[in-house]
Amino acid sequence: QPWVAKGVGFEVQRCPMKQHARKPAIAALLLAFGLGTAGLAATGQLHRASGSTASVGELERAIAAHPDAPTWAAYGDALRAQGRYAAAAEAYQRSLALDPSPRAVQINAAVALAQANEADAFFAYLTRLTITDAKVAADLVGRPELAPLHGDPRFALAAATARGQAAD
Repeated sequence: QPWVAKGVGFEVQRCPMKQHARKPAIAALLLAFGLGTAGLAATGQLHRASGSTASVGELERAIAAHPDAPTWAAYGDALRAQGRYAAAAEAYQRSLALDPSPRAVQINAAVALAQANEADAFFAYLTRLTITDAKVAADLVGRPELAPLHGDPRFALAAATARGQAAD
């Protein structure tokens, strides 16, 4: 039997088990999205609508006000986008000192070291990473950004060690 549900400003005709009220569900989704967006904006985790992240200057001011791990990581991203790889690697290291768990930041720190042509620092970091999180280290050695290091004799050994530890 079809029945009619009347609400404020709308009317929904339903057949049991065949249709559902869409307007209340859509309203709930929009409300949840709005609250989530407001929460991200309040914590500084929402990027601009254009898709670009905060500028280096904005991030430097944010770090001066509240130097947390996500802000340091975003600062590293911004520096790396500008080709300032050594400074980006340092920013990522500061982020990891505050919160060592984000996998993306661990990988970005290593890639920035490689892009900065800091081979010694890269291999020291990769060695530590192989000990602390071999899966991340194994994933890292396959990255195309590390191709310039493939000629270094240490790379083959480091890659084999990381893959071996990750398999265990």
